[in-house]
Amino acid sequence: MLDTLSEKLLREREDLAARALVVKRNADEQGRDLNEADTTALQSYRERISQVDAQLAVTTQDFALDSQVADRIAHITGAPVVKRGANPWANMTAGEVLADFILQRKSPAAEARVTAWRQYHERAAEHMGTDASLTVPTAGGFGGLLIKPMVGPVINLTPTESPLLALLGTQDSPNAMSFQRPRLVDPNFTTAAQKQTKEKAELSSKAFDIVAETVGLDTYGNYLNVSLQAEQFISGSLDTVISQLTARTVYALESGVGAELEKATAKVTLAADADASAVLAAWQQAAALVYQATKRPPTWAVAGIEGWARMSGLSDLAGRPLFPAVGNSVNVLGTTNGPSSMTLNVNGIPLAVSLGIDDGSIYMGNSFGLETYLHRYPVLQATEPSLLGRQIAVAASIGFYQPPTEEAGPGNVPPAVRGGIVVIAP
Repeated sequence: MLDTLSEKLLREREDLAARALVVKRNADEQGRDLNEADTTALQSYRERISQVDAQLAVTTQDFALDSQVADRIAHITGAPVVKRGANPWANMTAGEVLADFILQRKSPAAEARVTAWRQYHERAAEHMGTDASLTVPTAGGFGGLLIKPMVGPVINLTPTESPLLALLGTQDSPNAMSFQRPRLVDPNFTTAAQKQTKEKAELSSKAFDIVAETVGLDTYGNYLNVSLQAEQFISGSLDTVISQLTARTVYALESGVGAELEKATAKVTLAADADASAVLAAWQQAAALVYQATKRPPTWAVAGIEGWARMSGLSDLAGRPLFPAVGNSVNVLGTTNGPSSMTLNVNGIPLAVSLGIDDGSIYMGNSFGLETYLHRYPVLQATEPSLLGRQIAVAASIGFYQPPTEEAGPGNVPPAVRGGIVVIAP
């Protein structure tokens, strides 16, 4: 068993190694090389670990009494130093052994022999079972390991992916606060280029402007305090905590995108009880509105579980599915991989399913109607010496920009229209 000093040094070494792992993991997750701060931190951890290793090499040495020295001490004091596992009555008669116990002879040699017997032989007569309460008296047990064994990984029903963010795509934000997004304004786009009336006649000339709008970001994140005991004695505890904090943050970001989509002003009204033909007509109308607003076709659509179920469950008058999981040459308007993947392709437009949308609305758009910017923070951690713990935080900042599809009038009357996202809803 390690002494207190060795245990302290070993805990410090494990803490330094964990810190180094976090620094390298952060650089890997952000897809970058080690920066100057990372390199300095890793070098300092390596130097201190080398110092700790040198101390452990000394503190873990065996300082047990040498056998020859023990024999000399026994010769001088008359009290033998009994070695572990040795028989203290090896050269004595049965009567002399019995006298040690019955007569309880008071001599250093006799007391040493009895103490050695109790320490190394009587303990062997105690018992170990699966559970102390189920075993004979004076027993220990392995109940924590055998009575309730852990089988398989921890069941986790929380989502760990962000299909909506993956579908839209994100751009790196230059910071976590705000930045300027330039855009071109050309009110004379459709009339600027004119037919030349005669040779050498002056061509049409119309100016355009480039303006900038501010994009703000919101930060989502969470943190937990992990005890040093849990970190050291539960395998993978740090990975589990970081993974769950990350999953929570990803879900918050996904919900933030859903909230941004709810700002859509362009809408195609669809009754809750509409049949397949009405649903598909609304889908085509929404695609037309996206093209009309952004001058580009839609490239994505997204819905919650309710909207996905409605679309994937459509069938023709004969009851045949319009989006079969298995290829069908009759009345097929798209494909689906079925509930096992929750994906759908409707008339060439991929439809993603996101937990960030909690109603039956279906949204459609492209990258010219909505831009998403993301600023990722490294995994933050700090030790808490007074609490014997570690605090870990995961966070990210996200911002959105919907370019105007119709510019504002004088004095912002009428206001600008941002109609690049179209919602299909009752």
